[in-house]
Amino acid sequence: MKKKCDVCHGKFKKSKMLKLESVEMISPGCLFTRRVKETWRCNTCKSIYKMAKK
Repeated sequence: MKKKCDVCHGKFKKSKMLKLESVEMISPGCLFTRRVKETWRCNTCKSIYKMAKK
């Protein structure tokens, strides 16, 4: 799935935070981790876009 930046319409690169990954490993499928957001960083202007995981 490709995301476009709202600021410069560049392409986003997906970057997960290590803290969130470790939470998912400790308790997979719990309510907290379902609400964890994935972080996308724009390659062009470096703005950050957060998207709720499904």
